Amino acid sequence: MGRKKEKKFVKALACALCVLTLGEAGAGSGVLAAEKTPPVTKPVAQSAAEQPKEQQPEVPAPLPQMDMTGYELFFLGNTFTYNMPEETEEKAGFISAQSMPLKPINKSGDWYQIQYGPKQVWVKQAPGTVYVRQVPKMTGDTIPSSQNYMYLHHPLPVYKEADPESEKIAAPASQRLEVLAQQGTTWYKVKVNGREGWLYDDGGYMTKELGVKRINIQEALPLYQYPNPSSRNTGTWQKAGETVAYARMGDWYQVEQNGGFHWLYAPNGEVQPVYARFTDKKTVENGELGNALFMTPPPTRVETLTKRLVTDVRGQKERMFETVIIVPLAMVERGFSMMEYEVGDSPSLTGYLDDIFKPGDSIETLTKASLAAQQQMGDKQPINIILALPYPVEKKKVPFLNDNRVELQRQYIEKAVANWEKAKPEGLRLAGFYWTQESIPDNNKDVVKKVADLIHKKGYKMYWAPYLGATNAEKWKTLGIDFAWFQPNYYFADGRKKFRGVDMLGQAYTIARETGGGTMLEWDWSLRQKPENTTNLKAYLDRGKEFGANKPSMLVYDGIGGIDAALLHVNDRFSSIRKQLFDYLLEYK
Repeated sequence: MGRKKEKKFVKALACALCVLTLGEAGAGSGVLAAEKTPPVTKPVAQSAAEQPKEQQPEVPAPLPQMDMTGYELFFLGNTFTYNMPEETEEKAGFISAQSMPLKPINKSGDWYQIQYGPKQVWVKQAPGTVYVRQVPKMTGDTIPSSQNYMYLHHPLPVYKEADPESEKIAAPASQRLEVLAQQGTTWYKVKVNGREGWLYDDGGYMTKELGVKRINIQEALPLYQYPNPSSRNTGTWQKAGETVAYARMGDWYQVEQNGGFHWLYAPNGEVQPVYARFTDKKTVENGELGNALFMTPPPTRVETLTKRLVTDVRGQKERMFETVIIVPLAMVERGFSMMEYEVGDSPSLTGYLDDIFKPGDSIETLTKASLAAQQQMGDKQPINIILALPYPVEKKKVPFLNDNRVELQRQYIEKAVANWEKAKPEGLRLAGFYWTQESIPDNNKDVVKKVADLIHKKGYKMYWAPYLGATNAEKWKTLGIDFAWFQPNYYFADGRKKFRGVDMLGQAYTIARETGGGTMLEWDWSLRQKPENTTNLKAYLDRGKEFGANKPSMLVYDGIGGIDAALLHVNDRFSSIRKQLFDYLLEYK
């Protein structure tokens, strides 16, 4: 084929193919069909029922509303909150430990819904964080309490009425409570901060006695915040051997470890009681005290004071008191009280410390009496002197911080020691300092520890005389105090203060024995007007002899020289018990 014919053939073939292709495109097919704009069609609307299921948002079925009457949640530690009753990575927030339980509004299994601020959130019941209980409304009659003071070992709410739905007026922590009435062993009418209310005890947390006891722990045991296995675990008991249980509730024991107090549970004999004995009158730990007596205010005659130190009431010369505590007699003696020293509106403490060393004042009188006692006994034994510490308080509700209390007492201690070292009183020995407050609340523990440390650094000891039931009385050693005398207060107790149902003398003597402390013997001049007070004093002697409570160091409170009435035979009220009194003071068996 020639070149011209070949070009004509190709051209004709191309035209034929073009026609063919356009014809197919008109039929709606072929590669060029996409270039042709199709007609726009409006989509047909679908009903919700016709939509695919995966496109519908899931709406959880509402939870049934549970009856939450009487339920309450104790928050023992930090707890996460959630928007739904399930653990997810996304949390709503957290709730810190609460002193007052919260009321739930609904529940689902172990999950509880609460109103917390503006939000409704869920928390899960779990050991150590959330503890749940249900409190029934009290039914039946109440009766007077079998005793008017009991010990609470677990924080519980106090309701205005004997009904968990009534207002909560307090949430006392572990402490001694005054009990007015009770219903069985669960509902108690108590007085807290001057208000009366009702407490529900479903765990045996209220006990008649504190339960202080020397024990031997046989093995490592888990420790808890409260005597409740649902409470927070605080560690493990690390040292096998003897220690003191500062409280007991069934098989639960409160112990001290590393400066903190914990509860351990020993239902299978892991803890054994230890037979405790009173310490001797004079020990290195107590500063070789012997029996102690409060100093009467000046002017006290040297002859009178000497007869208190050495007596011949049993036909031979014997030392009766070997330690004297110098405490100003409230406002009467020095114009201020050591127990409540009002800062900024009281006579100078520096002036007081200078005054007691002046001629005719306490130190000179004691010096002369001690030298006279040495002459009578033919020895050189000095009299131990203990100086009272001031406790600074606010005047007219002006705040006085604990650090300021420590600083004032530091200045007082340094001034007292400086005066003593300058005077070097013959026949006397400065043994230490006396904490005048008879109870040490928890917010004062650090003050006491710091003051004790100041005293120890000076080479002296710290002493205390708490009353029965005083806060932290049984824990005196853990506060840095070197020795404590326990005062039963039985002699002065009238009416409800008699601790109905409680062996006041026995409990005070027991705590003293189990913790290594001393005891107190108490009376005053009212014995002359009230015959029953002779009976009260005799109870100390009888019960004390049973316990051996005259074996350790004894501190005598005699109402400013009441011992003289017995020594000088000027009061017939002593006739029936005079011999018993002096035997008790002088026999150390």
